[in-house]
Amino acid sequence: MRYALRSILRAPWFSATAVALLGAGIGANVLIFTAVDALLLRPLAVRAPERLVRLGVERSAAHTMYEHAAVYARVIRERTAAFSEVFTTEPLEGAAVVEGRAVNARAEMVSAGYFRDLGVTAELGSVAAAEDAPVAVVSHRAWLRWFGGRGDVVGRGIRLRGAALTLVGVVREGFDGLDLDNRTDLWVTPAVYLQWIGKPADVRSMPANIYMRVREGVPVERAEAEIRAAYPAMVAAEYEGQRDMGADVVKQEQLLRPVLAEAGLGVSTLRKQFTGAVKALMGGVAALFLLVCGNVSGLMLARADAHRRDALIRLSLGASRWGVARRALAEAGALAAAGGVLGFAIARWCGPWLLGFLPARRPLGIELRPDGRVLGFAIGAAVLAAVLSSVLPALSLYRADVAALLGRQSLKTTAPRVSRGLVAFQAAVATLLAAGSFTLVRTMYAIRDQDPGFRRERLVVMTVDPWTAGLRVGKGGPLVEEAVRRARGLPGVEEVSVAQRALMRGIGFKANVGRDGHRIAFADSLNASLNGVSENHFANMGMRILAGRGFTEADAKAKPLPVVVSRSFARQFFGDGDPVGQAIGTASIGSVVKGDRVIVGVVSDAKYRGMREVPPPTVYTPVAPGDFDGAALHVRVRRDPAEVMAALRAMLAGVGPGLTPAEIGTMEQDIETSVWQERLLAALSGLFAGVAVALASIGLFGMLAFAVSRRTREIGIRMAIGATAGRVASMVGRDALWAVAPGVLLGLASYAVLARVMESLLYGVSGRDPGSLAGAAVCVAVAGAVAAAVPLVRAVRIEPAAALRDE
Repeated sequence: MRYALRSILRAPWFSATAVALLGAGIGANVLIFTAVDALLLRPLAVRAPERLVRLGVERSAAHTMYEHAAVYARVIRERTAAFSEVFTTEPLEGAAVVEGRAVNARAEMVSAGYFRDLGVTAELGSVAAAEDAPVAVVSHRAWLRWFGGRGDVVGRGIRLRGAALTLVGVVREGFDGLDLDNRTDLWVTPAVYLQWIGKPADVRSMPANIYMRVREGVPVERAEAEIRAAYPAMVAAEYEGQRDMGADVVKQEQLLRPVLAEAGLGVSTLRKQFTGAVKALMGGVAALFLLVCGNVSGLMLARADAHRRDALIRLSLGASRWGVARRALAEAGALAAAGGVLGFAIARWCGPWLLGFLPARRPLGIELRPDGRVLGFAIGAAVLAAVLSSVLPALSLYRADVAALLGRQSLKTTAPRVSRGLVAFQAAVATLLAAGSFTLVRTMYAIRDQDPGFRRERLVVMTVDPWTAGLRVGKGGPLVEEAVRRARGLPGVEEVSVAQRALMRGIGFKANVGRDGHRIAFADSLNASLNGVSENHFANMGMRILAGRGFTEADAKAKPLPVVVSRSFARQFFGDGDPVGQAIGTASIGSVVKGDRVIVGVVSDAKYRGMREVPPPTVYTPVAPGDFDGAALHVRVRRDPAEVMAALRAMLAGVGPGLTPAEIGTMEQDIETSVWQERLLAALSGLFAGVAVALASIGLFGMLAFAVSRRTREIGIRMAIGATAGRVASMVGRDALWAVAPGVLLGLASYAVLARVMESLLYGVSGRDPGSLAGAAVCVAVAGAVAAAVPLVRAVRIEPAAALRDE
């Protein structure tokens, strides 16, 4: 090893190049594995996370509901024996007043045993509290952010949504809640629920996510069977005493299927979206890793050829073949170790950059920080890199022929086929990655640039929720109405309309909708999207009325309620018939629809939750600005949206105390956020492809430069006996062609085979898109031509006399 280190230090440029290449290859793999570990593999920092489960109820084949009535938890404790702990949590958004200043906070309303059941302890104070005590526990991050990490916070008062609370503790560092997509700032007790609604209430009906820990030794199948047996009792307890709920509706609810979802890795909506991207990225970085190893192997192979005479002398003096070959292995091990350290540092530095692609409208509950598992992966990648990079050089030295010392002409260099094979392999990998990158980039533009069904330009969207500022439910309408009135008077504002739900957020209202007299079947579950809008919303959004009419100011109070449906809704429910004047309604599964809404118009289709979705069947209901408890203001502007957004923030602060935008941004920004996966894949695949093409061209350059230097005497003789510069250039060009062309063809064929894996990630582009394949081939061919240019020029400039004198 000491000899290998001395040899490496004597060749600083070679060593620096090899370490940089290995660091890039290992770093890319470690970075992606860090993301995989954080979202898909890393368990929660709680007690026995592998036994945590979450209660879900399948309401349709495509939809599982995880929010239930809090009373379900009591029934589970009473009627099941498979669970050692049962606790509840419900996410909340709101404005908190901390030491006299208002801050946006993400809170969770949790049951009394939440921290005890999870095994989470306090860093300051206590995390235990009775459910009827108006107290709060603050996260470690929020403690540092809001209080500067002071030790005197226990006992201080704060307000959340207007409710007065007392801080009783600070959670230990490392626990940010069970939701990986959001960091929790505060945990509060159900006592605040009564303060918010402002009237006596049965806390059994509070919404709650229900978690359980399966007893040790109890199979999950048995636990799920107990849950299914107890589920009818849960539904009965939820609707007990509610006279307006018919027995048939309760019976239908009891027929739904409860399930247990694993929760030991945390809850995340990003996980499902990210899984497909991860598979593509892992394939890409693995290919890049192999290319890097091939490139370094080529460099070491050339280095082994340069040291062949030294190896032969050592063999002739009695050194073992293994001892000679071991030098290449030792050098590769030292280089890979340094590359592994560099790669680990690259992954740690690039983690925040990668997180920037994820659709976080608030701080994520995850960090891409390498841990012990990631370190182990980095060590394994470095060992694999050392092995792959050193096999050919070590084999070349091991098979060295001692008889070559008898004369110069028998001292053979590495077979040209091996060098060409390495370059062809690199060209194949570069072509494969380039073809994938072209299709993913085209997918991103195809999604982002398509028509969403509304005017996206110069549109600011501001979400206002007076309840988060402490206003009681049912009292926010006047504030929303005043905000709309003031917004219309701001400089640069063209029009303001209101909707219950903003678009492009990945969420929205759904319901079981049917025609009057239709019985809702299980297949009809959540078959239409809903949104409430002001009477000028369609015009403001640039959506066209195709039949009937739009809303008027009087529609919000009319009976039966006038509604406007989208073209896709009209097609799905009425086919070629005229929907205008038809009655529709909503109902639970198994119930008959009472047509309490009448269709007065059909509007053009628009995307709702994201740019990938097909415009859903949508029912729009009329809502006056004064009837919105919380709403999304859609502000059409004539000037720079950034200036208008600043004015909107200032305006809203003057409408009501503590009133701040829950979210504010342009529609263009919301669309960009909604295509986060496509942007991530396009950016990383483009980066990987660019590096791969550059490495392939470097490998080709190295092969040709080494070949020209070795064949200097041959080229000199050829030129001395009459070979023209064109024939010499043709000879070098053929070497380049025979190395690159098979690699390009192999890369295209490999991509055609693997295209099916990427189909789910593509949109508007075929997996075998001819343009992408042609673009990849051209990129690699052009890079190869550029790489071959310098050795080719060097070859044709060889002076025959000088070459012969050198020999």
